Parts: sequence; structure tokens; C-alpha cells
Amino acid sequence: AVAVRRGFTSLCGQRRSVQAAKCLCGQRVAVRCIANTAWAFATAGHPSPLLFDAVARAGCTSICLRPASINSSRRIHRRCCSTRLHEHLWPALANTAWAFATAGHPSPLLFDSISSALISSTRKQAARAYLANTAWAFATAGHPSPLLFDAVARASAASIDQFMPQNLANMAWAFATVCHSSPALFEAMSRASAARIGHFSRQNLANTAWAFATVGHASPALFESSALFEAMSRASAARIGQFSPQNLANTAWAFATVGHASPALFESMSRASAASALFEAMSRASAA
Repeated sequence: AVAVRRGFTSLCGQRRSVQAAKCLCGQRVAVRCIANTAWAFATAGHPSPLLFDAVARAGCTSICLRPASINSSRRIHRRCCSTRLHEHLWPALANTAWAFATAGHPSPLLFDSISSALISSTRKQAARAYLANTAWAFATAGHPSPLLFDAVARASAASIDQFMPQNLANMAWAFATVCHSSPALFEAMSRASAARIGHFSRQNLANTAWAFATVGHASPALFESSALFEAMSRASAARIGQFSPQNLANTAWAFATVGHASPALFESMSRASAASALFEAMSRASAA
């Protein structure tokens, strides 16, 4: 009788494992489908409110799915709906957040669901681009999730030397935008940025300077190193004609805020600002 009961228990356990596997697979498919749809419409520049509302509802349901057939087993539910699932879905969840932020479609409940799903799975599973994109999306959407940003900071600091310039700039901008201080991350980003500053685009240069000044992290490695400062000045001067008025204003503000005057950089920015069509228009408007 004992052997029969053990056999029955084992069989039930196997069936629950099969159900869990099916649940896991089904959730992956659903979340990826939702992410692909949102990404496609955002990328195409067609932020249909009705579609994004429907996607948000479906996303919340899929991310937090708890099938009735296995509700009785918390262990199996955790296998389906916790870290194991979300480790495999970083791209989909990050892309969903990116799509909603890009489309400018607010969905606090969806962002809360994504945040909760990702907080426990930022150790080694998230690729660098997804970490940066997630931070950027939450900042752009105006949804500062402190616990998520703490988790992203820890995961990013461990692999920051492998971040591309765009990832570094986006990460710094995102943390500064939501006013989330992370000295360890910014110190790591300052070293990584210093090593790659020659490859930063004009937008990356302006955003990085603005971000570090905004969080009050006047990193010696980023702002006070003579060698780096010269490299940053040369990189900016080479592209100064491409700087937008916003880039110029942000860069000037950032370097002044951290107390690093840089005569050469300010001289090049002064010429670019004087030649800017926007400043000319402002001058004409003031004279009228």
C-alpha cells in the first residue's frame, strides 16, 4: 500500500511538472507575442491608444499569470511565474517597456508588473543592452521604481566595462532623470566612459555630462582628468557643428555645474551657439 501511494504521489508530481512546463512555455509565448506587437507599433511610429491599452491588459495578465489548474501547488506556481520565467524573458519585458515609453503611452500597472518581474532576475541573465533599455524606458515613462533601479545598478556595475557608449549614456541619463543616486554605479560608469569617450556621439557626450552633473557626482575620472578632459573637448569640438541648441546648453550647464570651465570647449560652444538658428530666432524675437 505504501509503495502504491508513493507511486501515485510520484505520478502526480510528474503530472504537475508537465503542467508547470506547459504553463512556463505558454507564458513565454504570450509575453513575447505581446512584446513583439508593442515593439512593432512603436517602431513604426503608430502608437494606437486602443491597441496599447489592450496590450497593457494582456501584458499584466501574462506576466502575473496564475493558472487555475495549478493554483493548489505554490511550488509549481513559483516555477512558472517567478524568477525562472522572467530570466528567460528579459528581452521581451525590456522591449515591452521600451515600446510603451517610445509610444508615450502611460500604463502604470503594466510598468509595475514588469518591475516586479525583473527585480529578482537581474543577476546574470540580462544582457547589457536590456539593462540600459529598461532603465531608459522607466525613466522616459516617468515611472521611477527604486527597487528595480537598485537591481539594475547592481547588475550593471558588475559588467559595466563591457557596455557600449550608447548603453553607458542611456544608463547615466535614466538614473539622473529619475533622481536615483547610485554612487557605485556612477563611479563604475565614469571609468568606463573615460575609456570610451572618443566613441561617444554628440548626444551621448551631452547626456553623459548632464547626467553626472545632475546627480551631483562630479567624478574625478570623468570631469577632472586632464587627459580625459582634452579627449572630451576634442570629441565635442569635432562634432560641435552638429550639436543641437539643447546639446550645447546641457553641455555648458554640466561643465559649469561641476566647476570645470574648459576654455577650449566653451569657446567652441560659444561659436556654435552664436551660429545656431535657434539663437538667431530668439535674438530677432527679442528685438521685435
